[in-house]
Amino acid sequence: MPEKNILYVEDDFDNHTLVKLFLKNEPWNLIIAETPGQAHEALASQPMDLVIVDLNLQEEGDGATLIRELKKNPEYESIPVFVFSGFDENHFSKYGLDDSIQRFFRKPTSKKMLIEAIRSIGDTK
Repeated sequence: MPEKNILYVEDDFDNHTLVKLFLKNEPWNLIIAETPGQAHEALASQPMDLVIVDLNLQEEGDGATLIRELKKNPEYESIPVFVFSGFDENHFSKYGLDDSIQRFFRKPTSKKMLIEAIRSIGDTK
């Protein structure tokens, strides 16, 4: 299976660690950005196959704004986006992003669910 570049936009260290553990035996390159600014830098530096975004980022904007920016940019609009959130799907629907994402995960998610979802985006490399 080809390696995928996965950008994980999350400002909580414990969540970084958990996702790293989930994916450690998979052939995927996990790039972590703690802010939307770092996410934009990572996207500009290499192609991404998937972006996973936490909605509740503490600094420099929020995850919903980042998703809107990605989907407006022709360079990034086709990249699949998963959302991780401590909120439930009813709260998430208030952001109006349902058509902009491929999957919604409520934190904490299971390793199996995450890996299956990543595999479902197909081999893009």
